[in-house]
Amino acid sequence: MYYTASKFYLVASITTLAFATVFMMVALASWSVEKTDGPEIRFELRQSLQR
Repeated sequence: MYYTASKFYLVASITTLAFATVFMMVALASWSVEKTDGPEIRFELRQSLQR
């Protein structure tokens, strides 16, 4: 039982880490493409990280 739970938490943490990495890459890519909206995107990113 304990092994199954720890395995589930391991998979969940790896999935969360991968999702966060992909989200950061997409956010950085959109930020570099739209340089004019730089501060606004940075502010939105900071708000979403604080949530």
